[in-house]
Amino acid sequence: MVVFYTLSDFSYIERAIIEGWVWLWFLQRVWSVDKFASLRWYRIRKFDLKSNITLLILLMLPTQIVFDLVWTYVKYKEGNIVDTSSGIIIPKPAFIIVNGHKVQIWSNENIILKMITEYMLACSFALQSGTLVLLQAFWSHLADQIGGKPFMKSWEFKFYVGWVFISMIIFPLARLLASHDIILVDNIIQLIFAIELLIIFLLGIRNEKRLKNLLSNIRNQGSPSGRWAIVRIQYFIEMNKYLIFGTLMSSLGILIICTDAVTRTLRISRSKFLMDLLIINSNVGSLILWVTMILIIYPRYYTDGMVSYFNSELATNPSNR
Repeated sequence: MVVFYTLSDFSYIERAIIEGWVWLWFLQRVWSVDKFASLRWYRIRKFDLKSNITLLILLMLPTQIVFDLVWTYVKYKEGNIVDTSSGIIIPKPAFIIVNGHKVQIWSNENIILKMITEYMLACSFALQSGTLVLLQAFWSHLADQIGGKPFMKSWEFKFYVGWVFISMIIFPLARLLASHDIILVDNIIQLIFAIELLIIFLLGIRNEKRLKNLLSNIRNQGSPSGRWAIVRIQYFIEMNKYLIFGTLMSSLGILIICTDAVTRTLRISRSKFLMDLLIINSNVGSLILWVTMILIIYPRYYTDGMVSYFNSELATNPSNR
């Protein structure tokens, strides 16, 4: 999930509640599907894709929840101020520029909390970006399981793994290097995250074409055993569509707001309505991403579709019995 410091105070607690319920649902789903077998150390150590994606989701949701809860506390404690240039009441910023000098207006305690939680947010974004990019590798793993041939070359898989580790460095480092600029420091990690989401959006479009080609090849084979694979791939193609939509929806709002702030245009930033409108859409996109990621790694519903599919096949074609 994304955060901008001019948002309404309630947006933080709203996100924390949503993330908390998603995390509890995630735990329930992992337990109901495989009794936490994916979190066994020997599977994580072997870099099993499902296990590592599960671990990333398990870590990043609580990290995001803690961030939003801390910012709820800080925002309500610091309160609001009146923007003298426009007469509009806005949340009190941590710093303001007076005669070219940065002036702190938050308490020292809350400034420390701000700095610590911004690094937490950087780690959360790195984990979320890593999870989304590993899901692109998961499609090749799926193709290998179903069709017997992965559609991803080894260098591409290594690129995705490298993305995860590089993101863990880039996000905190960007926050550190931007600490001298009060506008850049509040937007740089969100801007990087938005750009990565756009790249993942494009990767998702490409992999959807690959999944459809895999589906077409299995259909052309016409083997009875391929019917299970057809229903399974159709389910994952649908999930990938949601993933593509979620990444686009989440990234556009962030990118627009961050670009407006970093370029000092401030046309969006000066309108609280536009800020809230864009960030709400981004947060809805993030919710779609969370739910879709979980349903991809821990699917259950497509098995019901398989049962219905085979029941209809047996009813219309008794020779298949």
